[in-house]
Formats: sequence, C-alpha cells, structure tokens
Amino acid sequence: MQGTIDQDSQRAAWGPRGKSWPIVETGLYNLTENEAGALLHFEDGQTQQWTLVRLDDPESSEEGADAPAE
Repeated sequence: MQGTIDQDSQRAAWGPRGKSWPIVETGLYNLTENEAGALLHFEDGQTQQWTLVRLDDPESSEEGADAPAE
C-alpha cells in the first residue's frame, strides 16, 4: 500500500503499490476512530461508501483466550 495526506484538507488517500486503482479516501481524523466512513474510488468512475473498522491484534486476542477464567 502507498498513500498520501493532503495537509490543507486533512484527507488521506491510499491504494495498492504500483497500481492506480482502487483508491480509498477518508479524513485523517477518521483514522483515529474505531469505526469510520471511507470512499472507495474505482477506475471506471464508480465510488462506493465503505466503513473502516479497527480490529484487535490477533496475537493479543489469543493471549486473552488462554488466560484462566476468574
């Protein structure tokens, strides 16, 4: 992945390295939230609204599963 941030608008955009499309776009502040909206732009001009969701690190989740119940 590679991307950029427009410092004036505070918008972040990124996509697959070496390809022009698709491009994901969202506000920089949204990247600090657990759930936020984003726009996914495709080469044919189509745009979809997606939701970004922060997931727990699988390693820390597994550690919690192995802990004895109190």
